[in-house]
Amino acid sequence: MGKGKEVKEPSSKAPSPSHVHEDTDLAPTLEESGGNKDIDALQVKIDHLQAEVEELKKDRREKWSWAGSGGRGWQRPTIEYGDAFTKLFIEAKIWADHYVKRDTAALAEFSFSEKQSILQSLDGYCVQDLDWDTLIGSLPYPIRTQVPHAIGRTMLVKDIVDKFFENPFWYFEGKTDPIDVEPRTQSSLSFAKHLQHLYEQFLIVNPKSASLWKTETVRLANSVNDNQANNTEMGRHTKSRREGLARSFACAMLKHPPFQMLLENCEDTAVREAKLVKFYERAERLAISLGSSHGICTYRTLTKLASPLFWRGDLSVTAEYRHVLMPHQPRLDGHRILLILQPAVSRIGAAVPDGHLESWTQAVAVIEDGDCTEEVYHELQQEREAEAHEVYRERQETLAKHRAEWERERQEKQKEGKR
Repeated sequence: MGKGKEVKEPSSKAPSPSHVHEDTDLAPTLEESGGNKDIDALQVKIDHLQAEVEELKKDRREKWSWAGSGGRGWQRPTIEYGDAFTKLFIEAKIWADHYVKRDTAALAEFSFSEKQSILQSLDGYCVQDLDWDTLIGSLPYPIRTQVPHAIGRTMLVKDIVDKFFENPFWYFEGKTDPIDVEPRTQSSLSFAKHLQHLYEQFLIVNPKSASLWKTETVRLANSVNDNQANNTEMGRHTKSRREGLARSFACAMLKHPPFQMLLENCEDTAVREAKLVKFYERAERLAISLGSSHGICTYRTLTKLASPLFWRGDLSVTAEYRHVLMPHQPRLDGHRILLILQPAVSRIGAAVPDGHLESWTQAVAVIEDGDCTEEVYHELQQEREAEAHEVYRERQETLAKHRAEWERERQEKQKEGKR
């Protein structure tokens, strides 16, 4: 017969204090067990989210680093864009110095409507609500006597900015048939405009992503080296197309009726054309370099300035040097800007996530100042020269004072050394 289990009688004694303590601790222990499970689950979620955040940060760093360094085969541009734009705008002036009429009187042979067409061709750079004679009368001396030269250089600047810089996709073709070799078809113009419109919409959605998209689109279309792309056929075709268009734009400018009215008689037109082609080619190369680098560029023409009036406090605008305006003089504040010779060029966000503003050139403004006669102009020149002389004298006095102090200190140190 097997040994049965021993059955204990229920104890009539009250549980000891220690037993009571153990029994009452049972419920909290169960609650803590459930709570620990919740905490563990939350910790797992936190760890997972942290891992996702780190992965996103890594991905972001890689993308920005890639964009900044140029991605595969595209090195960070070494161009100083501020200097490059300044030189480009100066080159327009130099070409005008050689081949554009200087005196306003030289345009007297043209009709009112012909001269008005010159102003109309400068829409965005010149006011459009004044007729030719009123505009000339609103200009200061000596600018009013040299209008063709000012307008001629402005036409060149406007043309390259409009064609090469405002739309980074200007050379894209709309054709699908390779047999179509028309260099500037309506379809290609439309396609480039559609891309620009799409880019502008992307900028509204997400500026940084839009900038990356623009940069990679330009790079893909212009990869000409084996370290930039697996296949360079498209890039070489695009390069050839860009260069051909730059030459055709220069030639078209020489045939543009408003521009032709400004040109001097020229014996060697081939040299004149060759120099203009070089100017357009340099502008085209600068535009491609800028388009293939990261950042959002802005070209502030007359209609895009913060105000149609001139104010010294606006750092994006400077008065044309023949206004003889000193930095502290308020005499042109509140006057209307009639013409800009070049736009204000800037870029936001180069190759860093939270890019900063890079201001490269100021808009050079010709300001309403019809009361500035030849006599007033010479008085202003004399005033500026006198002020410059006074500034120079004060600097020389300050320098002489410092030199005297340095010499006295040197002599005192020599005396102390002898002691």
